[in-house]
Amino acid sequence: MVTLATSARLTSKHSQPDLFKPSTETGQDQLTTTGRKSLLLRTTPLIYGCDSDDYIVIASQGGRPAHPGWYLNLQENPQVELQVGADIFVATAATVGGASRAHLWSLMTAIYPPYDAYQEKTAATREIPVVVLKRD
Repeated sequence: MVTLATSARLTSKHSQPDLFKPSTETGQDQLTTTGRKSLLLRTTPLIYGCDSDDYIVIASQGGRPAHPGWYLNLQENPQVELQVGADIFVATAATVGGASRAHLWSLMTAIYPPYDAYQEKTAATREIPVVVLKRD
C-alpha cells in the first residue's frame, strides 16, 4: 500500500531518472507504485494529461513489446501515489478500453504525438494501455 508517510521522498536506487522535463505543452508527474514482487515503492516520471478531475497516463514503454514494470505493479495493486507539481496525493488506477480508451488516447496523442508511432510499433504484440488515475 502506498501512503504519503511511507513514500518519504522516494530516492532509492530503483527510482527512475527524469526522462521528460515539464513544459507548458507536456505535463510530467511522478507516479509511485508498490512493487508487485518486492513490495518496495517504485517511482517513475510520466507524461500525463487531464480529463475532468482525472489524470491520464500511457503505458507505452517507448513502443517496446512488453508492458512497463510500473503498469504491471499497478495491475497488482491499483493504489498509487501521484505527484503533480507540489500536489502529492493517493489515487486509484484503472485501465480503460473501448470508447473511453479511444477518447483518452486521442487526448494523449495531442499532448505527445509519438504515442501513435509507439502503438504502430507494438501492434503485433500488445495494445498500449491507457490508465486513468482517480484521486482518492
